[in-house]
Amino acid sequence: MATATRVPQASTWDCGLAAAASVLGAFAPRAAATLASLTASWPHAPFVWTVDLALILAEALRDAARVEYCSRVVDAVNPALSALPYYAASFDACSARLPATFAAARRAGVLVSERRALLDEVRARVERGALVIALVNSAQLRCIHAGCLHWRAADAARDGSAPPVYTGHFVTVTAFCDASVALLDPARGACAAGCAVGLADFEAARACDGTDDDLILIEPAH
Repeated sequence: MATATRVPQASTWDCGLAAAASVLGAFAPRAAATLASLTASWPHAPFVWTVDLALILAEALRDAARVEYCSRVVDAVNPALSALPYYAASFDACSARLPATFAAARRAGVLVSERRALLDEVRARVERGALVIALVNSAQLRCIHAGCLHWRAADAARDGSAPPVYTGHFVTVTAFCDASVALLDPARGACAAGCAVGLADFEAARACDGTDDDLILIEPAH
């Protein structure tokens, strides 16, 4: 079974590349790209979309793993995202380039699935050895470990303030327990050994407006 370790992000925008580096280190440790090499070669900074990560993983892993991209919207950018401030600066440029990225991902062997991967399926595939990169709303993550960035956020949310503003963020799911998900969060202040997020909180963070329920499932090829 592939064992991933947390790769901390180096800036505000490279959480997805950090998650990809974690997965590459697990499936192809001898040939794994570092976060520094991924960010240095990324031509679209500071914007990284889920399908970009699927393409990076498929090209790097080739015969070592199978890569599936699941989302409610594929082959184009969801027009509804233009209404969210988080996407405003990049929406037009990314809308223009991402159809070609989807085509390249398919050519590289990514299975592009227009669907929401249900939690039971995700759990089953992780238990068979898959790693999962999930797009979530960082403001809705609730880690159970005291002192974690997301534990503090959860504590602050109990004061009845306004709902958190959407902040797209990538995390790597590594295991499931009875009532929680173990994940590696590259954000500064997150648990170095991995966060534990309740199942309902994880589902809420990945199903909110802005994520399109994006997931990348990476499974051993053999």
